Amino acid sequence: MQLVCGVIMKMLVTLCAAVLLLSGCGAAQSPATSVPIKAADAVPSPRPDDFRIDYFWSKGALPPPHAYSISILIEGGGRGTAILKAPALNGPEQSWQETFDIAPKQMDAVHELMKRSGVLDGGPLPASDPAPGASTTSMKIIASGKEVTVSDTVGGNKQQMVAALFGAVRALAAPAEDKLQTLYNAWIKTQQ
Repeated sequence: MQLVCGVIMKMLVTLCAAVLLLSGCGAAQSPATSVPIKAADAVPSPRPDDFRIDYFWSKGALPPPHAYSISILIEGGGRGTAILKAPALNGPEQSWQETFDIAPKQMDAVHELMKRSGVLDGGPLPASDPAPGASTTSMKIIASGKEVTVSDTVGGNKQQMVAALFGAVRALAAPAEDKLQTLYNAWIKTQQ
């Protein structure tokens, strides 16, 4: 059941990112998601050298070994690292890591998506505290010397935009995350 839910979630995340990246990012409004997109110059701006994404997702307050977290670090040069951590029933926390490469065009597309969404223009988006025990997602983006934090607890009309940005980052790491999920699923069988 957990494997099926994980596969469905990854398919939805990938679909969301693909729709967002391919649905006319140059338009004033993305029709597929109704995410406000800023008008852009005819030529996308170059991706800054310091562009970096630190993404974090936690499954929430579940008992070991069912609680786990995923961290994705994407460096500006297109090198990524995905880490899955899970507490064991008895013993130390388990951790698996996969590295992956991202094509420059994919990096440029994610940077442009973040730029056009407006998230790189300001400071942190207003967010509320997560519900106790709920899964949480957050992301720190560094670009052009600015640092922006984005959380899934953002309110109002920003929720769709934030979900699309998270989906785009997860899509970049999908093959590595699939490997980690396979390792986790094999390990969790030994914990029951």
